[in-house]
Amino acid sequence: MAGLYELSINGKKIGDHRLDPMYTRFDRRTLYVVEDVTRQIQQGNNAIAVVLGNGWYNHQPLAVWNFDKAPWRNRPTFCLNLRIVYQDGSEETLTTDQQWKTAAGPIRYNNIYTGEHYDARLEMPGWDTPQFDDSQWHAIQYRNPPSTNIVSQQMVPIRLVRSYSPKSMKKMDEKTYIFDMGQNMAGVTKIKIGGKAGTVIKIKHGERLQANGRLDLSNIDVYYRGNKELEPFQTDILTLSGRKEDEFMAKFGYKGFRYVEVSSSDPIVLDESAVTAYFMHSDVRPIGQLKTSSP
Repeated sequence: MAGLYELSINGKKIGDHRLDPMYTRFDRRTLYVVEDVTRQIQQGNNAIAVVLGNGWYNHQPLAVWNFDKAPWRNRPTFCLNLRIVYQDGSEETLTTDQQWKTAAGPIRYNNIYTGEHYDARLEMPGWDTPQFDDSQWHAIQYRNPPSTNIVSQQMVPIRLVRSYSPKSMKKMDEKTYIFDMGQNMAGVTKIKIGGKAGTVIKIKHGERLQANGRLDLSNIDVYYRGNKELEPFQTDILTLSGRKEDEFMAKFGYKGFRYVEVSSSDPIVLDESAVTAYFMHSDVRPIGQLKTSSP
């Protein structure tokens, strides 16, 4: 796997990892991830589906760490082996070949630093199920792996460890709301929101507020050199479908934040239930604790 991925079988996401596979020097070592999908395979037709993200492999926006100049950079790609052991003891391995198909989806842009741009109007219901008609999709192309050293990922995975509801919400004007999640964290947010089709929602994440109550990114976006209008730092951009409610959570990134500023191209009505935050980190087992008399 080069880049990030999310795998599903018959319409159900496989596993609970985030940002897999982990970062390596991609032109020297490529990681693969093993999952047990026995319960997801069914009698008859099955559909295996993968969404690909850029991750650290295809870092585009400019920043002080110069990942945009990495020698391994390329578009995300993957290969997959599905090993089946039948009840009679025989085995079969299905591989990704030229019978696979590809299409662009509602994720129009994604980056670790900046966020995801998601157009809910482009969703294809049931796209990862056996019943879906993929006759308009395109053929895939083979590519060389970024490295010939392909090894199993062994580190503890990143997971969504804890969720947070807002401690408070402040309406700044008819198009802007500030949510205080009550805890500084590395993670992602999920938003549930309705509005007319084409309405653009910007979900900005930061650790501080300005004196006027608006979000302040000056302590962190100083390291970012990209286009802050087209690719705003730590900001997901959601285009609404026009349905009663759209639900969105970025798949291929994370932010450092306590506060979330939601702004819209058109007036919106939100309450505190609209936003949920998820603290994510390498899910290592705690082996110590700290007790103090000071709160």
